Amino acid sequence: MLYSFLKYEHLKFLTSYQFIAPVFTYLLWVIGIYIYRDMPVLSSYGSTAIGLFIIMTWLTIINFGRDTLNERHIFYIQLKSKTTYLLIKILYLYLLSTLFIIFSLIYPLLLNVFDKTVSFNLVLIGVIVHLLLSMFGIVLGAFITNTKIATKSYRWLLTIFIMLIIFTKDVLITTFPFTKWFLWVLPPISNLLNQMNSDYLSFLNTNFLLLCLFAVIYILITLKLLIILFKKT
Repeated sequence: MLYSFLKYEHLKFLTSYQFIAPVFTYLLWVIGIYIYRDMPVLSSYGSTAIGLFIIMTWLTIINFGRDTLNERHIFYIQLKSKTTYLLIKILYLYLLSTLFIIFSLIYPLLLNVFDKTVSFNLVLIGVIVHLLLSMFGIVLGAFITNTKIATKSYRWLLTIFIMLIIFTKDVLITTFPFTKWFLWVLPPISNLLNQMNSDYLSFLNTNFLLLCLFAVIYILITLKLLIILFKKT
């Protein structure tokens, strides 16, 4: 059933052609970043990871939004659970994101645009950060489309607003210190990207490992909350 639904989901999504705009936007994003040569490795990977976060949020909203209410009820019956429907859709989107991640990591290596030889350590860090930001984007998009956090008319507006807050989180906290008491609920994207300011970062760096662990725990807790809220819709 899992394979059949994933296959159906993939064919339906491809034939809808709704994926074209976000996919080409991401391809242009990556190509644009690597127009120049002698680029720092981790900060470049950080830039493509930001693009992946945005695009996966976009794709997730499109993917969930195209299922009509009647189609959803049919899926619930076939899969015997609303939760299974939600998790399989998320799994499909995550598998889809791996194609973008591979492109993000391999493309600059083929062009040899970095200012140093890329070690396994740097590639591994790039993979981890892309995987985490991809999941953050999927979870955000799933929250927007599968809870009562916003009506259909305001989904995109709310998504853009949340992204702006996420990307300016550090500035907001510095400018308005009191905001740290409620901005902590946002995903630690800026924290991860700050770690990638130097190519001397090691995968075994304690702060980096703890931050990755916190990111995984954050994702799991958010998924659990999403499932609870989704069941109530």
